[in-house]
Amino acid sequence: MSLLMGKLNILISTLIFGFLPHQEVSDYIALESLDKDEQIENLIFEQIDNENLYGAVFHIEQGDEVIRSAAGNLETDEQFSIASVTKMFTASVIFQMAEDGLLTMDDTIDMYLTPEEYSGLHVYEGVEYSEAITIGQLVSQTTGLPAYAENEAEGLTLVEESIDNGASFTFTSKLNSAKEKGARFINGEGAYYADLNYDILGEIIERVSEDTLGSQYEQYIFEPLELSDTFLAEAGSEVPPVVVNGEERDITPILENMHASGGLISTSNDLMIFLKSFFNGVMFDESFIDPDALEDIQFYFHQYGNGFMNFDVSAEVPVFDMHPLAGHAGINGSFAFYNRELDLYITGTTNQASNPMLNYELIQQFIDIAEE
Repeated sequence: MSLLMGKLNILISTLIFGFLPHQEVSDYIALESLDKDEQIENLIFEQIDNENLYGAVFHIEQGDEVIRSAAGNLETDEQFSIASVTKMFTASVIFQMAEDGLLTMDDTIDMYLTPEEYSGLHVYEGVEYSEAITIGQLVSQTTGLPAYAENEAEGLTLVEESIDNGASFTFTSKLNSAKEKGARFINGEGAYYADLNYDILGEIIERVSEDTLGSQYEQYIFEPLELSDTFLAEAGSEVPPVVVNGEERDITPILENMHASGGLISTSNDLMIFLKSFFNGVMFDESFIDPDALEDIQFYFHQYGNGFMNFDVSAEVPVFDMHPLAGHAGINGSFAFYNRELDLYITGTTNQASNPMLNYELIQQFIDIAEE
């Protein structure tokens, strides 16, 4: 996700000055001759070049209307890595554990991590705040802990090295990296997107439950919502290769180590069921995800709340009529977003890390199609 957002920062001028969010589909196809799912499928085909994009899946629901489209090397029921969308699942388990009285959002990490793990983790201007980091701050990305990759070049190196040697990308190595980088600010005094926050949450879930993270996803999410095609990646899990820098790469070596911050595999349909449950109080009380409790993070037009991100260009630049999105996106083109005004949900993947702007462009266009 850090790589995706790093590219988003670099390309934001393209979004503002070059991207037309409501481009007429008639530029591509004859609308009157096609159903909405066929229109979307044709738009996807227009983008497939077998270099940066090999295939994509989109699933849209608004009221009783359901639109499912896929093109290229992906099918509508394809299982794929959902990357950082996993964070919404992890937050959902935390919220339900809080409701069950197993933990509180004000619990501090020293209650769950060992002194060896948390000592030196959060040092800012010579003062250590590690023991003051709370579960609530981990969920809302307000700990001040650093990201694995602070810029695009570092992110590319990390992704490629992780693919080649996923076993080295462990919880301990992530903690050590954060200790070396240092904190961004005093915990609770800002927001900064970092996968490590959710890696720590995953460890807390396992230590509180005295069971595996996968078992807790199953207990709190998969079984109640009947998500039969969603599971936590493990050694030997298979997903379609992801396009990285124009080349298809097998990402299975790193999925197992992404764990609570990005290790789930799912389908667009299962993601849709989960997304609607997340924002409608099905799994936990809606007060956990107050849509007004958002903090700006380091990426343009992005804020973070409790377990989800918010993308809203129009709020800061009203002249650009773009649909705001609440939910999450992943480094590999996966996404699960909700537009509150239209009561519209959209999930899927472009299964690529080469052009992060592509997802936002297509999502905006496809929402327009759904609205017609």
